[in-house]
Amino acid sequence: MTETIGQQPISFWIVMLSYGILLGAISIYFAKYIKNTEDFFRASQNTPWWIGGLSFFMTAFSASVFVGGASFAYQYGALSLSQVALMLPTFILGYFVFSRRWHRTGLETAIEFIEHRYNGKTAHFFIWTGLPVRILDNANRLYVTAVLIEVLFGIDLWTAILLTALTAVIYTVAGGFLAVVVTDSIQALVMAIIVIIIAVTSYLRVGGFSGLIEKLPEGYWSLNPPDTDYSIAMIASLALVAYCTWNGYWSLVQRYLTVETESDAKKVCLTGGFSYFLLFPLFMLPPIFAVVLVPGLESAQEAETSYLRIAELILPSGLLGVMCFALIGATITALNSDLNVMSQIIINDAFKKVLRLTSEKKRLLISRITVVVITILCMLIAGSIRSLGGSFRYLVTLMGLTSMPTFIPLLMGLFYKRTPPWGAITAFCAGITIGLVMTFGFGVTLTWVIVANFLTTLGVMLVTGWRWPVTGEKSRQVDALFKKLSTPGAGNVTDTGGTKVVNGRILTLVAFVMFVMGTILLFTGTQLSNADIKIVISSVSIFYFAGFMLTAIKYILKKKAAVIVKD
Repeated sequence: MTETIGQQPISFWIVMLSYGILLGAISIYFAKYIKNTEDFFRASQNTPWWIGGLSFFMTAFSASVFVGGASFAYQYGALSLSQVALMLPTFILGYFVFSRRWHRTGLETAIEFIEHRYNGKTAHFFIWTGLPVRILDNANRLYVTAVLIEVLFGIDLWTAILLTALTAVIYTVAGGFLAVVVTDSIQALVMAIIVIIIAVTSYLRVGGFSGLIEKLPEGYWSLNPPDTDYSIAMIASLALVAYCTWNGYWSLVQRYLTVETESDAKKVCLTGGFSYFLLFPLFMLPPIFAVVLVPGLESAQEAETSYLRIAELILPSGLLGVMCFALIGATITALNSDLNVMSQIIINDAFKKVLRLTSEKKRLLISRITVVVITILCMLIAGSIRSLGGSFRYLVTLMGLTSMPTFIPLLMGLFYKRTPPWGAITAFCAGITIGLVMTFGFGVTLTWVIVANFLTTLGVMLVTGWRWPVTGEKSRQVDALFKKLSTPGAGNVTDTGGTKVVNGRILTLVAFVMFVMGTILLFTGTQLSNADIKIVISSVSIFYFAGFMLTAIKYILKKKAAVIVKD
């Protein structure tokens, strides 16, 4: 029998439903801007950098953090916090190197780059090996959201998976890429407010760090806890995985490619990195506090509910409603991003020749049908994840096995011009093979699997390039591509010819949502205890402040634009 979290008052459901309707209305609103597949897949490269940056962050910040990540933080506090510190090199490289390099390609997808750097056959190979990995990853996103819905509503897991998938499809199919990134930005702001409130309130409830440390079990802060595969070495190896995924993940690369200038692409990475280092440490704290406030969650599957349980313990019902839908929405928006980019790659890359004479209207319809089919495949896998040990173990195993072979040929292709097309394919096959043999043949720990994966894939790329470098016409094509990659601003655009949605309109929309959410919380918090009223008033103040700041920024930008036009 599924355990539900309390009998929530009507204010909980009012706030949760209102937030859901607002996000749904935004997707419908942006449907009018979808005139062709260029608009549907990348907003005609007109995405404002701050929207792209918040979306960059939210694409990686799904409910898996609040389920699998919470489970890990609840069990291994020091290791979970060390993850954050080890992510710094990833964003430094992203800002100074990868954001610029990706934008200079001037292409639409990471797969299109593989076609230009290697050849069409290599691109198709990485499409049909990469899509199953993306589907497995997004199945986990469906699962973790379904766990939240299961606990919240007391319904069975499969029904929860169906509800999550249906919501994600509606959002993605209706408004395309622009709706995805705008709802991402709203989710990021709402999530930031909720995460800060929960972190501060749970900190006060547990009695501060002094009260926490004396109540935690012995060994909780160990970087090498006994009787487990998890250690600081494993966290370091996962940081290596993050270096590849955050800079080569299809939907994250898409954020670099959908802004107008190279400078904007760098700002996308900077915004995403700043959001990560602001919110991830604050997110890690409540599951750690839950060890004291909500003890007894012994298994990894039980610990997956720790964040939701600590929120239920300390938040007033209205704020809990916002948080619950924000958690669900976090995964839905991340899922939307991947559904959009997978559909884009299938339509624009895999079946480019087949569909080249098809009308834009029909291509748009096929794109939306593709989203539905991919979602169904994700659903079929999601229902099995609980039996595989839960979200965190499933995800780190999947990423540990597949990330290096998938992304090293892609990222090396941005810098190393010698590797031939068949060398990239061989590197992938060698990396996957060594990972599978070590994991399932010899039972080697994930840390060593990741290291072996990295060295094998990178080694094959370097050796094949050294011994059998590209020659002839292909060599000249690669030289031309690398000349473009070395030219600052090579991917900049001034007039995309697509549907333009100005910054001001988006700022107005996001500010409106902040004001509406603050007002709803204000009117649903009238019959609360003094302590809860203080939390609600603080939250309402933050929502209103965010709305006023966004409105002020809108008018500053408008005034600046007027001065430029006058000059």
